[in-house]
Amino acid sequence: MPKKLWLAAEWILVFGLVPSALALWLPPISWIPVLWLAALMVGWRLRTKEQASDSPRTGGWGHPSDFRWIGLRTLVVVAGFVFAVVFWMPQRLFDFPRERTGLWLAVMVFYPLASVYPQELICRRWFFERYAALFGAGPGLMAASALSFGWMHIVFRNPVAVGLASAGGWLFAETYQRSRSLRLVCLEHAVYGDLIFTIGLGAFFYHGAVRP
Repeated sequence: MPKKLWLAAEWILVFGLVPSALALWLPPISWIPVLWLAALMVGWRLRTKEQASDSPRTGGWGHPSDFRWIGLRTLVVVAGFVFAVVFWMPQRLFDFPRERTGLWLAVMVFYPLASVYPQELICRRWFFERYAALFGAGPGLMAASALSFGWMHIVFRNPVAVGLASAGGWLFAETYQRSRSLRLVCLEHAVYGDLIFTIGLGAFFYHGAVRP
């Protein structure tokens, strides 16, 4: 089978069919253990490949200008999020920290550790290396990464999660394309995720974020 055809079939299976199956047959909580199992496999594969080659490893925090750009972009996105919540569902504004403060604090700490890193390892670090031969190394690869990341969120069984994750996936793909820093893109992802839970959109990504 030609390499591109094999990669296309693998991409459809891993980022299309597997999340769809999880959404259909398993509860949303299955997302985390399956995600970590995939991340461990990907991490082992990347480490093996790095040890067998002289290719440079991705690391560091990128350039200081990357921080400035991400900071400005985050302010704009947060303002948009707040406006959307106030306009469409004002009762949810800051509902999670107000009504479940202890759980909200736990999510603020553990969400970046339990969810962000494995997602970025798979959807940016591994995806950019694995599928560049299929989508090219430019906007096509970024778009594929964003859409794959978005569809993974179908496990939450609502279109808002898929749409927001796809938009966020494009931002994270752009950051990774610019900096090649896994640390930086994990930081950006963690900030966006914690803000979503805080502002009032967390119910689309975690059913414990609002009262029953």
